[in-house]
Amino acid sequence: MPLDLGAKGSCHIGGNVATNAGGLRFLRYGSLHGTILGLEVVLADGTTLNCLTSLRKDNTGYDLKQLFIGSEGTLGVITAVSILCPPKPKAVNVAFLGCPGFAEVLQTFSTCKRMLGEVLSAFEFMDAECMQLVGRHLHLTCPVQGDGNLHLNVTAEAYSTSLLAALEPYVYEWTASQQGSISAEHGVGFKKRDVLSYSKPPAALQLMCQLKALLDPKGILNPYKTLPTQT
Repeated sequence: MPLDLGAKGSCHIGGNVATNAGGLRFLRYGSLHGTILGLEVVLADGTTLNCLTSLRKDNTGYDLKQLFIGSEGTLGVITAVSILCPPKPKAVNVAFLGCPGFAEVLQTFSTCKRMLGEVLSAFEFMDAECMQLVGRHLHLTCPVQGDGNLHLNVTAEAYSTSLLAALEPYVYEWTASQQGSISAEHGVGFKKRDVLSYSKPPAALQLMCQLKALLDPKGILNPYKTLPTQT
């Protein structure tokens, strides 16, 4: 199975596909958009859409399964999946390297990627303080960096609406200026549906809303999520 998740003991494959989960080995195996061969989906009107093929190559019209991968359940309910599973590696080697600074971390990643190619399946970064805290409180020593997916955590003495109001626009604006995405792996859901414009142009947002209206005209599939609020 090319998808390796921290929640693999509790998550379901249908949810993985609906959220286009990236997983710990994204660097090697890539997105589910590339490894899903076929889907069976129940539409809002009860129709079962059977695109459950196992063909590697199929150029017969629109690739409909791609509509449902990452749709967060807003277009249909995924009931069966055909997925391309590569051979399991005979061995996995893990290396912990110490670097004097973040610039050296990036340089190390570039060197590893250049020398190892697709053999490199994960590359993660933890600073010294983080490593100490994890070791002290969780008794773990395993630190996502390789796929360009960074998690930003801001600590404050207490929850502050004014701090959040200042912080979120800045983070979204900076991310957009770097041609990044406001959501790399955790989806859109409720909280980010009205900031999609930082990552999607107006024409794309309009088309997404049109697809939703076509496939789910009554709005019964996972309502109020993923798409921006309609005015």
